[in-house]
Amino acid sequence: QYDYARFGLDRKSLADILTVGPGGLEVMARKTFDQPQLTRQAVSPKPGPTYYSFDAFEEIGANETAQPVGEEEDRITVAAESPLLDERAAGVQGGVEGGVAGGVSGGVAGGVVGGIASVQVPEPSEVPLARSAGAPAPPPPPPPAPRIPSSGGRVASRNDGQEKEAETPAYSGRFAEVKENLAAGRVSKARAVAEAWNSEAPGDVLALIALGEAWEAGGDPAGAARAYGSIIDLFPTRADLRRLAGERLERLGQTGLPLAIDTYQKAVAERPDHPSGHRLLAWALLRAGRFADAFGALETGIDQQYPDGRFAGVDQVLREDLGLLAAAWLRAEPRRREEVLDRLRSHEAQLEDQPSVRFVLTWETDANDVDLHVWDRNGDHAFFAKPTLPSGGELYADVTTGYGPECFTVRNPARRDAAPYRLGVHYYNRGPMGYGMGTVQVVRHDGKGTLTVEPRPFVVMTDAAMVKLGTVDGGKGTPKLGR
Repeated sequence: QYDYARFGLDRKSLADILTVGPGGLEVMARKTFDQPQLTRQAVSPKPGPTYYSFDAFEEIGANETAQPVGEEEDRITVAAESPLLDERAAGVQGGVEGGVAGGVSGGVAGGVVGGIASVQVPEPSEVPLARSAGAPAPPPPPPPAPRIPSSGGRVASRNDGQEKEAETPAYSGRFAEVKENLAAGRVSKARAVAEAWNSEAPGDVLALIALGEAWEAGGDPAGAARAYGSIIDLFPTRADLRRLAGERLERLGQTGLPLAIDTYQKAVAERPDHPSGHRLLAWALLRAGRFADAFGALETGIDQQYPDGRFAGVDQVLREDLGLLAAAWLRAEPRRREEVLDRLRSHEAQLEDQPSVRFVLTWETDANDVDLHVWDRNGDHAFFAKPTLPSGGELYADVTTGYGPECFTVRNPARRDAAPYRLGVHYYNRGPMGYGMGTVQVVRHDGKGTLTVEPRPFVVMTDAAMVKLGTVDGGKGTPKLGR
């Protein structure tokens, strides 16, 4: 909706489309095209389940009836109880008004009046890892996993608070191979697999992430920055992938931090309606010691208008972030106290002056559901159906529509004596967007303006998979700002 308004596009208008005609590729002007009547035809009875033929683009007159289809006739035939039939019917009947219709999930197909034509998507041309000015078209997304049925809420059986850590593998394919080798300490093998994969599919985001992780593990942060920076080169206008690259670059410390700040700034300019962009930029600026800039970036995020109900709990997260940044800024520049407090009040935020540890989840895919899970040392477990820990700590809101943020806060963690905390992210429903990628920020505050920020980026590829993101202590032994 934002993009339509931004570029002045009428969402109800019919745009011209590219089709396959007798002479090859043709442009069809849909404003003047009469849509044929679409029918579903019964075939001759066969043993076993009833069968149907679906000739998506057969046009019949008002007084004609569909005739049975012979077994030898060249039609697309599927079992009546097959979900393919309903999906294909829905894809065509749902209003693809130019005579081109999809409906087979995960494929690249088009139908043309009088027949069905397949479209082959070429492999992306090789792109060097070095930063370049051009950017090829993005590769097609991976086919979606089966969706979990939902009526807009959670499945009731999940709400009993007794969910256990999922055993579904989080990764698949060559990415799983790279991760397995890294986990086993076989860094050279992981790097060889990742480099071969990247050579074969230089436009594959997962291949670049695998390459960056292998180079990180091998002690080559400059090489890792080059791999992650290539995501920016390939998709310079994709705010989500810019943020994804920035999350990876941040983990490299000073090697990647300047480029992370730059890509976050451009992501915010591209999609100011995504609160995660404002947050990531602000915290990266704080890590660089740019307190006033960080505070201003978050003020911009608070002032931004977001769609109603789109990002549950975001106001609380952003205002508490502002209170934390204010504490750090005042520690660095106490003479600006009145100015900082006035700006806090103008945004209905308060100075954070108590110790805390926060876990903030963001992910870079829309229309899917990633959940934050936290366990304390007693084994108690907090997640969307049980948002608090008996030892203390609260999950503010459950974002089910993509991007986040989801925030879990423990105040005065040392007094609770419940550390170490274990973190996990669970792919509740990946929806139509394929694999999920993002980060969990671990933000520690000593109550006196000393903040540490630690990004823990992740990839999750399958529904119901849990990715473990390690443990977090109660505030001791944390990395310094800027590292």
